[in-house]
Amino acid sequence: MAVTARFAKIDQPGALAGLIFIGIGVLGLIASRSLAFGSLSMMGSGFLPRILAVAVVGVGMLTLARALLSAQAVGISPTNLRAILCILVAVAGFAVINIYAGYLAAATFLIVVSALARPARRWHETLLLVVVMCVATTLIFIVGLGVQLRLF
Repeated sequence: MAVTARFAKIDQPGALAGLIFIGIGVLGLIASRSLAFGSLSMMGSGFLPRILAVAVVGVGMLTLARALLSAQAVGISPTNLRAILCILVAVAGFAVINIYAGYLAAATFLIVVSALARPARRWHETLLLVVVMCVATTLIFIVGLGVQLRLF
């Protein structure tokens, strides 16, 4: 009875986020276990992945602790399946369209389909976002950093 009452007083989304961070960090540690760690003066190929994985576990532990010590109970809201599907289709479509039609078409598809995830769509904002993001990311990544992507 006391455990159920205590569970009802935690920040459930925060606790779930903390557990997800911890799980991702542990997976990173497992994936990098076969890489040489090295030392600070002679870093191996596993140095950065392990440091980042430990940092992700640390963030997860802090997030989980904060959720468990929360004085305010917050429940997990019902899942919006349409939003999840829109984002998955947008990301998968970006990967495919980028290969066949180029970066600008893929980025436009990503932004427009992601906008469908929102119940209240404002198409003029979406169009503005398409223009600004396509120009900005093209200038930063393709022109500035020299990333090899086809524009068209």
